[in-house]
Amino acid sequence: MPLVIMVEKRNFRGLMGVSDDLVVIPWRFYRDNILRPPPRVGIKQWENIMAQLLTGLYLLYPSRSLLLEYIENLYQSHGFTGQSDQSCPNLRLLFEREIRGHKYKAVSHFERYRENLESRVAGILRHCGEIFDCDYGIDLVRMLETNVVLEMDGLAREMKELITTLLLTRIFMYRLATSERTNRLKTIVMIDEGQDIFRRQSELQEAPSYLATLIAQARQMECAICVGAQQCRDLTFSLMSNTAFKIGTGFVDLRDLDEFCRIV
Repeated sequence: MPLVIMVEKRNFRGLMGVSDDLVVIPWRFYRDNILRPPPRVGIKQWENIMAQLLTGLYLLYPSRSLLLEYIENLYQSHGFTGQSDQSCPNLRLLFEREIRGHKYKAVSHFERYRENLESRVAGILRHCGEIFDCDYGIDLVRMLETNVVLEMDGLAREMKELITTLLLTRIFMYRLATSERTNRLKTIVMIDEGQDIFRRQSELQEAPSYLATLIAQARQMECAICVGAQQCRDLTFSLMSNTAFKIGTGFVDLRDLDEFCRIV
């Protein structure tokens, strides 16, 4: 059964000599055009998913609405209708042509929303723009036929959350578009140091992320999620409540032990 493993360190490279179908990808060589929908997923559906996905950038709702408008404008001007053989605009083009290309009155609400959006997307491009500077990016279908390790050491937490959520979204939406909802398991996703992605403190302070919605639906999409963390009390309630099995192999202190006993 294919595995997709996301790790903070480089612990899995030693297995490349043991497994013939293991592929290790450092994040600097990973490519994904965030504006291109997964195979068999409609462009309108993907537009709305992107608006939800980028909620992880802590954008206000008006900024997200403005983002959706910019995406639609870019698709139309580029002539992209969602076909796999068409050239698709990418995040940098969206930033330069739409987000930074529009200006409103300096004291208007729209300009403040646009500036907020510009700041967030500029941060993504500054930290890991090379990931999104592409047309097609990863071959998702081929990826799900092998064992893949994605190394994310050195990435800021927000960028790891964005890349993880984007990849999980692609996997789940592709499975949903190509399969009936069954109990048959086709893909296992393993995430190391999960407290960086599923931070309980963030869940308490903000609205539930789009990632929480995906986790709740994983079992219906023929996927399993395995998350490792040093302290279970750091993990989100949404993750713990939607995890069928909990395994404890050591506890930092009695508070962590009490938390583990409570959730099982």
